[in-house]
Amino acid sequence: MLSNVKNKEEIIENNPALVHHIYGYFQQAYPREDSSRMIDFKKSQRIEIFKSNLRYVIRHNEDPSTTFKLKVNKFSDWTDEERDRIRSKLYIESLNHDQPIESRGDTVPPEYDWTNQTRVPGAVTPIKNQHHCGSCYAFGFVGALEKTYAEIYKESGPLSPQQIIDCSGQGGCDGGSFIASFSYLTRNQYKLNLEKDYPQPPDAAQKQKCQKSDGNNIHFNI
Repeated sequence: MLSNVKNKEEIIENNPALVHHIYGYFQQAYPREDSSRMIDFKKSQRIEIFKSNLRYVIRHNEDPSTTFKLKVNKFSDWTDEERDRIRSKLYIESLNHDQPIESRGDTVPPEYDWTNQTRVPGAVTPIKNQHHCGSCYAFGFVGALEKTYAEIYKESGPLSPQQIIDCSGQGGCDGGSFIASFSYLTRNQYKLNLEKDYPQPPDAAQKQKCQKSDGNNIHFNI
């Protein structure tokens, strides 16, 4: 609606009717899944929140120094406080290992772009949605494994965070840790399902009974 319009931020600021119209399209595109974590604002207040977030997206995307683009999504009429409510605990465990990590003599570059598909095809898989489930530990852990899988096998392998949520014996949607996730992978003989073989529940992410998938497991030689 605003893709070819100049001075987008100024137009948004000075045209309440247009913002109201855009918000109507937003509501159709992103029906409310769960409002239990949302503050009970009036619609006019919710539109103002949407306008503020939309202005932020526009300002970011028009900044030539940025290296990525933002877009409107299901959280665009949420406040920071409401978004914080869906975050759960990431448990950080202390490591008490005396054995030092031995250097292999490799030179570490100052930066490395994993999104450069010509260097490691499939290293960055499509964005996943954890919905209202506090399972960032599972998504982050799986993301690291996807990079490793792509680096070794030169192909994309979107893996299943749901398997970690259901089967690793952690807090499910109430938090977990990377170390406990890796311990589960070890107990499971370094096998993890592809996302297509162990998908999220159709009615958004939630902890469920650990399933035995009929799909093929990815085996990590770690």
